[in-house]
Amino acid sequence: MEAAADPSQARDTDNNVPQNGNSLSKLLVIIITSPIWFSLICAFAAIALAILCALLSIIIAVFATGFSLTIGGIVTLFTVYPAGIALIGAGLICIGLGGMIVMPVIRCIWRGCVSLFNKFTNFVHRFVSSKAVA
Repeated sequence: MEAAADPSQARDTDNNVPQNGNSLSKLLVIIITSPIWFSLICAFAAIALAILCALLSIIIAVFATGFSLTIGGIVTLFTVYPAGIALIGAGLICIGLGGMIVMPVIRCIWRGCVSLFNKFTNFVHRFVSSKAVA
């Protein structure tokens, strides 16, 4: 009586499908369709990498613009005083804006990469461990 109440001793009666044939058919489907899904995975990875590079290059460009405006403003300060002050101010604003957008963009990139990896692993896990419909 006790053995029947123990859930670890219970047998699953829904799995009448032999696992060997099921795994062989899944392996065959994976191998045959690999040119399709592998090229799609490579394309999505390339798109994600392009977005990542674009966001990082925007941050670098804002910082480079800020530093060049600040240095140009310091140089111009000795010849045309108002223009030098304006360039220094614009450069410091660019550096400040760059500093403000660095951490949110990096957090966004990190969350996106983690989410993409989790979705991919969940998809693969669901595909490999799914039950066959008889």
